[in-house]
Amino acid sequence: MNIGAKIIEIRKKRNMTQEDFAKIFHVTRQTVSNWENQKSYPDLQTLVQISDEFDVSLDTLLKGDMVMVKKIDNFSFILYNRDNL
Repeated sequence: MNIGAKIIEIRKKRNMTQEDFAKIFHVTRQTVSNWENQKSYPDLQTLVQISDEFDVSLDTLLKGDMVMVKKIDNFSFILYNRDNL
C-alpha cells in the first residue's frame, strides 16, 4: 500500500475531510489531495507529525511505498554529500 492510500485510510477511519487533515498539518486541501493521488509526498517532518498525531509508526507509513523510500534516500544522499564537500 502506498503512502497516499495510507493517508486516505487514516483520514477516513476518523471521518475527516481533506480540509480537516490539511488544517492539522498547516497545508492546503489540494496538498493532501496530491499526497493521496501520489502527485507529491509529505516531507519527512510532516510524516513524523502524521505518525505522532495518529499514533501510526513511520514503518507502517513508509513500508510498501518504495518510490517514497527512494526519494527520501536520494534526498538524504544529496544532503550528506553537500554537507561533506
